[in-house]
Amino acid sequence: MPLIDRSYFAGGELNLPGLNRIEIQENIDLLLLKREPELLTYLFGVKMYDDFIQGLGEDPIAQKWTDLLQGVTYEESAGKFKKWRGLVSVPYSTIGIVDATNTISIIVGRGGTYDPVPGSGSTIIPASLVGKEFTFEQRAFGQLLPSEYSVAGNVLTLTAPHEFSVDDVYFYKGATLAMNQATGDSKESLIANYVYYWYMRKEASQTTTIGEVATKAENATRTNPGAKMARAWNQMVEWVHELYCFLETRRSDYPYLVREYDRKWRPINTGNL
Repeated sequence: MPLIDRSYFAGGELNLPGLNRIEIQENIDLLLLKREPELLTYLFGVKMYDDFIQGLGEDPIAQKWTDLLQGVTYEESAGKFKKWRGLVSVPYSTIGIVDATNTISIIVGRGGTYDPVPGSGSTIIPASLVGKEFTFEQRAFGQLLPSEYSVAGNVLTLTAPHEFSVDDVYFYKGATLAMNQATGDSKESLIANYVYYWYMRKEASQTTTIGEVATKAENATRTNPGAKMARAWNQMVEWVHELYCFLETRRSDYPYLVREYDRKWRPINTGNL
């Protein structure tokens, strides 16, 4: 499971439009599954990344992994205290819960991948919600009670004799985590900056038989995303520098660190995109 979820893109500078659309959600989820391990392996090296992921699965989690993940105040060799802000901005216990701002709507009989069939009592849950906590609502009636439906694996079933009627609209919602619960600010993570950069880069063009071409949205004026991409990348580079300053003072805790900063993590401008 990734350390961040799509709620990191529900506000602030990294806001991505269309988070209520299933196809957008699944694109982001797939990118998280690819880019997060890629980034952390670049940052730590294979051995330390494997140790980190394994450490997060232990009970209790070792303090060195909690410090790395959620941040800590530490002392440099010269006796100066500094703050490492962590890889993520929320407690580990809340990571991976679907955000309420990412409402997913389904329409009975529409024919979409997750739309129920009229007259049936069961439907397939969107892949991004499987194994997550969520509520289920019906338009004009509100949230269904726990006694009115059940979930098993990737299937949601209405309690008999209820069934899905044509053109009825339902909504999936999760726990509200778009904001950092500790500060009330938008969630932040250097991982989110990295994923945002690659998402925007991917969305800026598409592969065709004649090569890469710029995408064009209907009924919209296209703007150059380069400035936002560069800003997201450069904020991440600054964050990575802070990470290595922290890790260098804790070599006894992280002996397998592979330093990649000087070779890979450099600021960019719109001309580099």
